Amino acid sequence: MLLSLLLITMFLSTPLAATTRVPMRTKVKINSLSEHTEPVIDPLISIDDNNPQLLLVMFKDFKSMKQFEKTARANGIDIVEEYWLIPLLLVKTKPRNLIHIAASFTGIHGIYANREFFLPKYVIGNNKEFKPTTKESAQSIGADYVWDQGYDGSGAKIAIIDTGIYKDHPDLKKNGATKVIAEKSFVLQKYGYDQNDPDPTDKVGHGTGVAGVAAGTGEGDPDVGLGVAPGALLINARVFPATGGATLAAITAAIQWSVSQGADVINMSLGGGTWYVDPLYYAIKAAAEHGVVVVVAAGNEGDTIGSMSVGSPGDVEFAITVAATNVGGTAVKSYSSYGPTVRFSVKPDISAPSGTAIIWIPPANYQASAEGTSFSSPHVAGAAALLADYLGSQGISGAARVGAIKAALMKTAKHIGSYGELKVGAGYVQVNDAFDLLKSLVDSGSLKLSTVSPSSIPTGISSSKTYFPFKEKIFRGMKLEFNVSIITSYSTQVTVSLDSELSQVFEPHYEEIFNVTAGTTIWEFNATVKSDAPLGSHEGVLTFRDADNNVIGTIRFKFVVEKPILFWAFDIKHTGWVPTDFRWGQFNEFSILLESLGVAIEHIYPSQVINENLLSRYDVLFAPDTASYYAKYDMSTGNYIGPALTPFSDSEISNITAWVENGGVFIFNAMNLSTVEATNDPTNVNKLAQAFGFKFGEVVYSESQPAAIDVIPNHILTKGVDVIPFYGVEINVLSDAVITIAKYENYPVVVARFYLGNSGTGMVLGLGTNFVFDNWAMTGGYSGVPYVSVQNFTRNIVEFANKSKELKLVLPDKISGQVYSLDFYSPYTINRTVVEDSEGELRLIPRKINDDHYLVRYAPRVTGTQVFKAQLFEEAIVKGETKYYSLTVTRTFKVDSAYSDTTKPEITVVSVTPSSPNEFDSIKLAINVTDDTWVIDVKVNYKGNNYTAEYNMNDGLWYVEIPAAGIGSFSVSVNIVAKDAFGNTGKLNYSVGLTPIYTISIVGIIAIIAIIGVIIKIKRK
Repeated sequence: MLLSLLLITMFLSTPLAATTRVPMRTKVKINSLSEHTEPVIDPLISIDDNNPQLLLVMFKDFKSMKQFEKTARANGIDIVEEYWLIPLLLVKTKPRNLIHIAASFTGIHGIYANREFFLPKYVIGNNKEFKPTTKESAQSIGADYVWDQGYDGSGAKIAIIDTGIYKDHPDLKKNGATKVIAEKSFVLQKYGYDQNDPDPTDKVGHGTGVAGVAAGTGEGDPDVGLGVAPGALLINARVFPATGGATLAAITAAIQWSVSQGADVINMSLGGGTWYVDPLYYAIKAAAEHGVVVVVAAGNEGDTIGSMSVGSPGDVEFAITVAATNVGGTAVKSYSSYGPTVRFSVKPDISAPSGTAIIWIPPANYQASAEGTSFSSPHVAGAAALLADYLGSQGISGAARVGAIKAALMKTAKHIGSYGELKVGAGYVQVNDAFDLLKSLVDSGSLKLSTVSPSSIPTGISSSKTYFPFKEKIFRGMKLEFNVSIITSYSTQVTVSLDSELSQVFEPHYEEIFNVTAGTTIWEFNATVKSDAPLGSHEGVLTFRDADNNVIGTIRFKFVVEKPILFWAFDIKHTGWVPTDFRWGQFNEFSILLESLGVAIEHIYPSQVINENLLSRYDVLFAPDTASYYAKYDMSTGNYIGPALTPFSDSEISNITAWVENGGVFIFNAMNLSTVEATNDPTNVNKLAQAFGFKFGEVVYSESQPAAIDVIPNHILTKGVDVIPFYGVEINVLSDAVITIAKYENYPVVVARFYLGNSGTGMVLGLGTNFVFDNWAMTGGYSGVPYVSVQNFTRNIVEFANKSKELKLVLPDKISGQVYSLDFYSPYTINRTVVEDSEGELRLIPRKINDDHYLVRYAPRVTGTQVFKAQLFEEAIVKGETKYYSLTVTRTFKVDSAYSDTTKPEITVVSVTPSSPNEFDSIKLAINVTDDTWVIDVKVNYKGNNYTAEYNMNDGLWYVEIPAAGIGSFSVSVNIVAKDAFGNTGKLNYSVGLTPIYTISIVGIIAIIAIIGVIIKIKRK
């Protein structure tokens, strides 16, 4: 799966359930592995070595754990708890001591901070008359039908890992006796809480409400108090104190304890950060393997964080993750979190009601109204208990039961309008249909049930808002990768096959034959779009078959294949904001726009090395939140090294610089330079920036909303751009080659530099903010910043990157004292080309060969460093007005010897227009000037006035127009002077004969009058 490809562990610094955005951000950390030879070190482990800390040590197996314990105790490490469900130790020690010892153990998977989890945000009211009730919501998912079949959950136990349960609530009693058969508080100092609170009774209300939805009996109130599985028994595992969050150690212990108490179902309406694998991931996997169905709330961040907002443990594939809908399943709650997950899997799995009247704790009259996925999750937990009750009665248990229940619930879920799987999973839970499906299979004597998720690609939050793993288009040559959850009630060998349509498109790199076990198996789709894939629309099916050739699931693909105009890489290796910085995170809308423009998007993962070979694949490298901070340790000594996040190495900086100089486009940002969590490491990020002539500085704006700042007008990057959002740092410009694109007050905050190379023109775009391309900017979410501005900014970048390969100057490796005809290619209109040397500016004269190809004559007049500079522009109509947008590109080179030139230019007049001018015609001369170097100036002197000839690069001629000669003129004489680049001057005196029609007419009339006068005189005589 992608886990093996990425080889990284990601951490959210602020739990999803309690995230505050400053503004609109979720900060996430990442730590790279070294091919599993070193344990994962959680970057949130405090570096304060003066005090021992509670840390979790995860092992690859129990044998390794036992071996480590002896060494740990010998080195003064306090073993607080030894978990048996998974190979995990809770220890108390100084991090440096533990890391130093762990460095010599190959069996350690990772060392984790005792992280905090929170209840998903929920809304509670005290309206006693609130409708609908839990009874109505249970009926809406078909629970009453299952009751009528004789199964109310009496044969099942549901563990509620939450704030505790008020077991004396009348609706949690059966025949007057509490249904809570086991209870334990994990709110103990040993698990990281401030104080011991061994009382498992609910002091918050949340856990009681959840328990009532899952298994309320209705003995106190038959409407509000009746849950989905009224016969199910309850196991109360309290992990939340009266205020604050629950710890990772406590939640893991609660899962383990729930399994030991015989739980058939576990419900966790809680959430935390998101990362690839941690103890909870393995604990849920192990619980499922022990036959426990684990149900988790998706979270309530869908209308704030948006995509990739399902946190741990809801992002664990082995759990059933639940989204929130209204009662009846006709509409989805906007707050409900949605995927994909950090492992590129589809979540949630299914949807269930929220916004119902539920039971509560005193003094709230024992009931309340509740909103949140916290209360959707127990609907599914109750449904799972009903099915576990039935399957248990048929002797079906273990992982087979877990797989059967999950597959049945997903296969029979009701579609919810046009909502996509990333928002609602398989749909609205219908436990009645799931029961019938399972019963029919059991009655047939073969409980073989399976499904796959996703069922279609692409998917998203609705049929019109798809985005994962693409919105609509895929591109020739691009990589496509995502994870598939295969849910089965049995173990088998699976064969994957593409139909004939998809076989034309994809070159597979995945396992085509592999084994699955009962429960959930994760399989990675990994393929490349063929370079000759047929262009246009395609629909096809990926089919999964078991060992008996039965179809166990399909994924229907629908897409358009296009030729990409660009390959664009998201650099995930050097950012700590993950999954926020994935294309489906805060840059989802940005990525959708890029795709629509014909851009193929891929990710660069921490396991990859940014070298020449990798960079050659891409036209644009986008490094968001560059070199953001995490704590790094020296594995050999356990010493804290300092702030870094897989920092750009010297070789990577060198490789990127060379790539940019040869036409690559590099975009990166820094928003807050510091050595604290989620900020940009000042040393590394500026080492990178200084390679391009600028440096990030101090924070100059940090208000709650970004400022709308102006951009420079009339640049090709700011075409149609009025303002952009800014929140972050100033940029200090260190090189004249760096231009300022935008300022906040007097501080440059967005800069660019262009590199004219042999194979294209590279660009570096440095931003002192990461707010320009995010979802909120792209949708007009920032005050004063129209979405069209940032979208146009994006379009301009894409347009330049697309043209940049055609903008190039081919220079030889060595420039010596001779005349060169340099090939210059420009898709933009050329305004001026010059070379700047120690003597000043030297104008060059391009000659157009064809299309965008020009020849530029050049010979060095001095030695040393010189700069070729081209001033270019394009014409565009913006808001109905014709405007011109400029671009200046430069190329620095060295000359080892100068050229000596004493030859004068030779001048000839090629044509005269009109060809037979009269004394009233202005005359246009076309002049050809030849020289061993090149001509920089041609002037024509006529009647004491100088007229400058204009050069036409299309035909290489000089054109000048002189005024009409006037009455009485029979010819025009001009003195043409041409000057070459080395100061040599050629001259030509040139005359143009006139046909003076008007002058001749007057002379003729005078002559006739004179003749008549002579005749008259003769006659008089």
